[in-house]
Amino acid sequence: MYFIHISYYNSSYYSCCDNMTKLESYEGYSESISCPYESQYQNNLKYMCRGNQRSTCRRQALITSHMKNKYRIHEDKTARIFTTTISDLHSEDAGQYWCGVTRTGKDIYTEVNVMTANTGVKIGLLKTSFTTAYLHFWWLQCRHSLFQPCRANRC
Repeated sequence: MYFIHISYYNSSYYSCCDNMTKLESYEGYSESISCPYESQYQNNLKYMCRGNQRSTCRRQALITSHMKNKYRIHEDKTARIFTTTISDLHSEDAGQYWCGVTRTGKDIYTEVNVMTANTGVKIGLLKTSFTTAYLHFWWLQCRHSLFQPCRANRC
């Protein structure tokens, strides 16, 4: 069993990190990463790609779009969120990913980092805001048990 840590933050030009959420999962499970966007981008193309170069991200996303069983994107236009699901997580899924929203000029990206260890799967999600310049952290920890509740702490 591998420990997989996923963290993400929006790397838009004006952004600053404002909260972080951590979730636990297990190898072989599917996990979803929600990427919010502003209303003016509702009809723009959304995508996800893997690699460390944002400059080639959109092209890489189109090249790997045949991997629909591994990566799926669902969009909720009312909530202005698109969700990328990574199925059947394993250690070889480690690396850098990007959720992208096309726009004139530079696209808007949310970076997703997947790191592995040998104790389970852990997903950390870092979201951003366009207006604040200080950090807020939210932590949510859930164990894979029907009998243990989730707990949330604000730092």
